[in-house]
Amino acid sequence: CSFVRHGWFQLCTCLLTLLSTYMAVVSTVDEHLRPLVLLPMQVVLVFYAIELVCRQIFFGCRAWCRPGIMVLFHLLDAGILCVGILDQFFLPIIQNCHMKQSIRMLQALRFLQAL
Repeated sequence: CSFVRHGWFQLCTCLLTLLSTYMAVVSTVDEHLRPLVLLPMQVVLVFYAIELVCRQIFFGCRAWCRPGIMVLFHLLDAGILCVGILDQFFLPIIQNCHMKQSIRMLQALRFLQAL
């Protein structure tokens, strides 16, 4: 998993982050386009999960013991991954349960992904 520190991998991650941000905004602004970006968003989410696991394997406990800003970025990545999982997999299930207040709260979390 040493590839996580190489520039080409970080560039790929940056480009996928920009694409993911665009898709999150598009799916939030126009619900009719949501089915179109659903599969690409799930692919990016799987990439984020693999990236986070590989960084954890490569850095080990150093991922949590580095200077403050790096730990903050690690926590932010984990938070974005959790919000993405909630949005992609649990929100559709909850929508079928007619829990409108919970749905509004989870939809508001989509903007966290755009960070």
